[in-house]
Amino acid sequence: MVAQLAKFQDGETEAAMRWASDVELSIENIHNRFSDLIDVAAGLSVSTDNSHRLVPNLRRVVPLFYAVVLYFLRVRSGPRQPLTPRQVDALRHIMNLAFQAHKYDGEKAMVRIAWPLFMVALETNDHLHREWVLGRFSAISKFGLNFQRAYQFLIHVIDLQSRLGQRVDNFSGTT
Repeated sequence: MVAQLAKFQDGETEAAMRWASDVELSIENIHNRFSDLIDVAAGLSVSTDNSHRLVPNLRRVVPLFYAVVLYFLRVRSGPRQPLTPRQVDALRHIMNLAFQAHKYDGEKAMVRIAWPLFMVALETNDHLHREWVLGRFSAISKFGLNFQRAYQFLIHVIDLQSRLGQRVDNFSGTT
């Protein structure tokens, strides 16, 4: 649904606004429906090992939910706007779960959450988070051509964002 929203040339049209409202409602419905699991994931820490099957699954699935939130907010408001508290919260949850997953399953876990990490690299203003994500993409780039391409793209975009001092529109390559 978010990808379809991104295809609207003018996000201010009635159709785009209606679609954005539907996407936001869907995100809220998913959050409400799975709030118990999302809350459990938020309560996980690095000391929570993967011995219970639910734990690695939460570390894999919940970042995907938050990546959708990031993607939606980026499409709806664009990269020129400062990060909202909702975006900062999503970034924090993805990074927390990714760090935990990496501790227990290494790069194999990073392959499973590559898209959420990709979104973090594009959205975060935190240099340390960007560097950590770039390190993960460098390591997983050996797992296939698409990971190599994603890594090269991130290097280019992050360099551009660093030079410009702001996030860029990854759809058109402009600010």
